[in-house]
Amino acid sequence: MPDQPPGEAPTTGVVRRSQEQRAQAHPAATPLRCRHCDSPDVEITPGKYAYALHCRACHGSAPLKVRCPACGADAKLERDGARFLAHCRAGHRQLYFTNP
Repeated sequence: MPDQPPGEAPTTGVVRRSQEQRAQAHPAATPLRCRHCDSPDVEITPGKYAYALHCRACHGSAPLKVRCPACGADAKLERDGARFLAHCRAGHRQLYFTNP
């Protein structure tokens, strides 16, 4: 076993596996796709009460459920021009999507 710095506990394999599983469950850059035709040609548009995902291929529209790319928690969108940032209660603020 490699030498540990004084005062630090060794890292167990269980902790590493848990972190890897969490990272796989909440990928940082999940591409958005149309729910109707599975096309990647989508954009985020403002709806009556919330943002919606609009497909430019089939012209379908669906409500957008936003999850934080960092932790997977429910998040709100902030618009910055064509960019949309996900902001969650944990304080993460990351790029979620950029409209074409």
